[in-house]
Amino acid sequence: FESSMAKLAGSTKQYGYDTEDTNEKVKELYGYFEDEQVAVNAITNLQGIGLSQAELNKTTDAAIAVWSAYGDSIPIESLTESINETSQVGKVTGVLGDALKFAGLSEDEFNKKLESCKTTQERAKLVTDTLNGAYSDSKAVYDQITESSRKLSEAQHELKTKEDQLSDAVEPVKAEFESLK
Repeated sequence: FESSMAKLAGSTKQYGYDTEDTNEKVKELYGYFEDEQVAVNAITNLQGIGLSQAELNKTTDAAIAVWSAYGDSIPIESLTESINETSQVGKVTGVLGDALKFAGLSEDEFNKKLESCKTTQERAKLVTDTLNGAYSDSKAVYDQITESSRKLSEAQHELKTKEDQLSDAVEPVKAEFESLK
């Protein structure tokens, strides 16, 4: 847990995001995946695009929307990595191609749209808007059906966070006690 959170903190600092906003987003994603490493990887994969926090949240939601339709057939970590790469290079990469095809969209036509974008952020917005347009209904249904279980998972993540903070606070005392023995 601590290692995962350290990776998240490093990426958050590296790309200039607010720690509190990032921690809230990882808790939300933990509600979906019940795996902090998956949640952390999904977020860190997208942070490198350089979006505002609001746009990053929309892009994360777009990836969740695809995942809510196809589950692990389109793994969230692979999809977020593919969204980042596509936004950076201006051409569909990886499993994003599957997400587009499954939505009935032409990868070639989408690549033409990407070519007309001038910045990484414009390409990310195109990807985000396209995925949200194609998959937002799936996410809405998934969210409605799983609301209580996601809230429980988020509470479990919060507990893990508090336990980790407590462990960090107690560790120096424990080490000193061991030293005295």
